[in-house]
Amino acid sequence: MRHCYLLSVLWCGLLLRWTHACTTVVVNSTDGGTVIGRTMELGIPLPDRASNEIWSLVASQRDEKRFGYAAISAALGGATSDAFVVEGMNEKGFTVSVQTLQQSVYENHTTPAPQPVTFDRVAAYLLQRCASVADVAAALRAIIVVDNPLFAKLFGRCHWSVADASGTSAVIEYLDGRLSMHDNSRIGVMTNDPHYEWHLHNLNGYAAYPTTRNQAPWGLTSVETAVGTVPGGPPGHGLNTRGLPGGTTPPDRFVKMFLLREMAQAHAPAASVDDAIVVAQGLLNTVHLVRGTIASLGGLDGLEWTNWAVVKIPAQRRFLLRTYSDHAWRDVDLSKIDFAKAHAPRPLYDGLGTHRSFLPPALVTQ
Repeated sequence: MRHCYLLSVLWCGLLLRWTHACTTVVVNSTDGGTVIGRTMELGIPLPDRASNEIWSLVASQRDEKRFGYAAISAALGGATSDAFVVEGMNEKGFTVSVQTLQQSVYENHTTPAPQPVTFDRVAAYLLQRCASVADVAAALRAIIVVDNPLFAKLFGRCHWSVADASGTSAVIEYLDGRLSMHDNSRIGVMTNDPHYEWHLHNLNGYAAYPTTRNQAPWGLTSVETAVGTVPGGPPGHGLNTRGLPGGTTPPDRFVKMFLLREMAQAHAPAASVDDAIVVAQGLLNTVHLVRGTIASLGGLDGLEWTNWAVVKIPAQRRFLLRTYSDHAWRDVDLSKIDFAKAHAPRPLYDGLGTHRSFLPPALVTQ
């Protein structure tokens, strides 16, 4: 019998506003490694301990072909193996990041299909069944993905970034009731509304940004770039970033993540996975939200801040986590976890600097 590990964020209160500021970015090293960084921002009026508490759980699976996985779950009223998983990686190195997309319109639940699955359970469904991005289309066409009005009200609707150990990446969206999948291996960024193709068109507006000397490197548009000099002296440091978006909106973050990553890869390419981890951490730092800096909508609305960030290395089956209150990375090595062995649910890390692991020290390090 297969089992899955679930690192679960248990929220005891009602989430009063969905997040708008999650960011995913992929960093590749010159030796062929792939690293995925992601932040989570939530507007929940709860103390840090309640909003950041991390649990590790094992849930039994009936199908022997399903994969075990490590994940972070936003579970209301408790955690189960298929609760609202918002971030995860399975034992094959296949990963899923869930981020809000309010434009989402899921499939009609009356459409004939073997099984309806609400959007909040799609991440767990894919983690249990997909060994690679190539498996995703068939897995989703075997079901219909339907709305969940309660979760939509509490969390907002979602789209998904998926990736695997080969470095392949894709964005999955449901627009106008139809499945839409986009190869994201080259762009390697996902934020929130609007939909993915809108962000690609918006990216064209920055084709003259000097990530390389003479042309935009992402293959959408090629524009000659000239960087002028300051009269009487050389250009100031950072002159190339003058046109870089500085806001926290999804379009700003999409453009900034892509261009900063391209600049880093053009001038100081990561030679190894370890180098790519450092680059990913630095990129995540540029979108870190300090609590109180993003205006509340008023009333019962909560502030929005970076609750946690993860760095995943699919080929190594590693899952790194840090929280708002503690930026020390916790490193879980999935390759050392026996997914056939059951464990009782126990807290792993509470987000306040207390490390409460029941796993062997080799699996989780500080």
